[in-house]
Amino acid sequence: MNKSSDVCCTNTCQNTNNEKVSKNITNESDTLQKFTFQVNGIDCSSCATTIEKALLPLDDVYNPKVNFSTGKLTAEVSTTDTTNQIVKTVEKLGYGIQNTQSQSTQTTFIIKGMDCGNCAKTVEKHVLNLPYVKDAQVNFSTGKLQATTEGQNEKNIIKEVAKIGYTAILQNNKTDNDQKIRLFIKPIISAAFILLGLLMSITLLPIEIANILYTVAILVSGLKPFKSAFYSLKSKSLDMNVLMTVAVIGAMLIGEFFEGAIVIFLFTIGTLLQTISIDKTRNSIQSLMELTPNTANLYTQKGIISKDLHEIHVGDIILVKPG
Repeated sequence: MNKSSDVCCTNTCQNTNNEKVSKNITNESDTLQKFTFQVNGIDCSSCATTIEKALLPLDDVYNPKVNFSTGKLTAEVSTTDTTNQIVKTVEKLGYGIQNTQSQSTQTTFIIKGMDCGNCAKTVEKHVLNLPYVKDAQVNFSTGKLQATTEGQNEKNIIKEVAKIGYTAILQNNKTDNDQKIRLFIKPIISAAFILLGLLMSITLLPIEIANILYTVAILVSGLKPFKSAFYSLKSKSLDMNVLMTVAVIGAMLIGEFFEGAIVIFLFTIGTLLQTISIDKTRNSIQSLMELTPNTANLYTQKGIISKDLHEIHVGDIILVKPG
């Protein structure tokens, strides 16, 4: 009797415990919220493991995971106040941490310096690789970048775009008055060094002096194409900047510095003229887009109603009046 009663008691206790566990799991799954943090200072995979182990004993914290490559920490919590415990724990370990759970921010930038479709792809791939960017789309025809980020990261995106040789300007920013004038500065400086090199080569001075001047002209005109070529190769794409870089480097390796300087100078002039032409086209497109109405006449069961364009879905029938 004692053995049988013990067995019954044991089974009853196990069932009760199982019910409690199942209830806890159900309750947790109903109330858990997933938060994402950006952790700074992680320089090895062991650091990521250390943070995960430190967060596991905390109450109301479940499944903490640290991505070493992106520096992101994800954790499920049952109460919002628990996020403060996570922040304090990580800071005690000597790392910087920022809650990125805030609503996504969509920002539009005007990208200067794109002269082909591959340039737009290079910018888009580079921005998408940033850890705080959720989505990015570059429209070459309008010269605009639409980026969806975690929190406010406009300045960071502008710096990252500048690294690959382009200029990003906030759409609402009006500090773009002298952009076209600045485009002529590098070709003029490059042309001056090429002319000086020609004068040196005509005189009895050593040819090395003229080659130095040609090299300066190549660097002045070719800095932007060289940077763009580097990031194009990094993003596993080929464009005309890569071809031009290979041509100029090849000319310098065989000792034809003057030819290399002329090639990159003519390339810069062609890019300048193309940029001016593209800007005119973009301005025309922008003026047409500004004529787009904010509302449309939508066919419904109740008749024709005026509705905002953002509320119209694919498959809706709209009435387009003449003119």
